[in-house]
Amino acid sequence: MTAPNDLTAVPSTIQALISIFAVANPIDSNNRPIMVWYGQELGVFAEPTTIEINGASMTQAPAELGPNYRREEEFLVHGKITVFAGEGSTDTDHINRMNDAWTVWKALQVAVANNPTLNNNVRYAEFVSVDDLPTTTPRGNAMHQLTFELRCEQRVTSLS
Repeated sequence: MTAPNDLTAVPSTIQALISIFAVANPIDSNNRPIMVWYGQELGVFAEPTTIEINGASMTQAPAELGPNYRREEEFLVHGKITVFAGEGSTDTDHINRMNDAWTVWKALQVAVANNPTLNNNVRYAEFVSVDDLPTTTPRGNAMHQLTFELRCEQRVTSLS
């Protein structure tokens, strides 16, 4: 769990997710490394399969008054899986990219389900939403994106 004087679990959780996601599915279906990226949404991709962590949004509410003055924290980690490949943009290419993207998501889902505290950084984490978007690259290659939100809960100390 977060240290007693931590005001938020967000930074430590993001760091844990980077390593958890990197181990969950390190190689894509074409035997290429999967890139795990933390930062602003990418527009250009270095690898055909990329897992992005694009930030978090947080709310806190009072949990305990008195000398501990602790708060309940709930936050969403925003991310995206992007897969592109193929020479053209055929139905088969799009179906294959969709299957590739959902295979990566499944690996992340299993990794979080097997480690719901995200290396003891939160009390509980779970995927709560996924948006599915078949699209194409600027060059016309089939591309598939899954945007997701991972909900996390933790009790944190508000006073240091």
